[in-house]
Amino acid sequence: MFNTIDGTLCTPTCPAKYYNDSNMNCAPCDPSCETCTNYTSADCTSCVNGSHYASPNLNRNPNTTAGTCLPCDNSCGTCNGPNSTHCLSCKTGLILRGSACELTTCMDGYYFDTVNFDCAGCDASCATCYGQGNGNCSSCTGNLMLLKGVCYTCAERGIGFKIGADGKCHGTTTFIFYCLLSA
Repeated sequence: MFNTIDGTLCTPTCPAKYYNDSNMNCAPCDPSCETCTNYTSADCTSCVNGSHYASPNLNRNPNTTAGTCLPCDNSCGTCNGPNSTHCLSCKTGLILRGSACELTTCMDGYYFDTVNFDCAGCDASCATCYGQGNGNCSSCTGNLMLLKGVCYTCAERGIGFKIGADGKCHGTTTFIFYCLLSA
């Protein structure tokens, strides 16, 4: 038996994105389907990249293996589920670690924003950081001094700080003693 595509091409099987309809014609699947058993989005047997196969709709037809293709998480190129931990491959600029996509690194002055899957700017006082705001600094700009994720000027911290020959804020022996007592 042969199927026709658009009434012109005869083929023993229908190609991807087509199914064999009741008239032995290769009819197009829903755009979300790579392969399907019928034309609706609930009749997919495999999905196009950027979407994943959801369980068959057994209430509609208990004998089917067809299901719906749903979008992947916005960080995934391909996936096997809806969440960011179901990635099989990643969009450009991200790498796969386990089953989640992450940026390799962000430039100094930026951190990886796990909500938008992009690098976001650090607080202006941070040279490098691991999150939003002054409380997430890992190093400071200019002559600021880092203490528990916050960048301070020498004047803000008062006694125990001085500007060194390098122009940066440094803790003196008094500061080190203070830090040890408050830790």
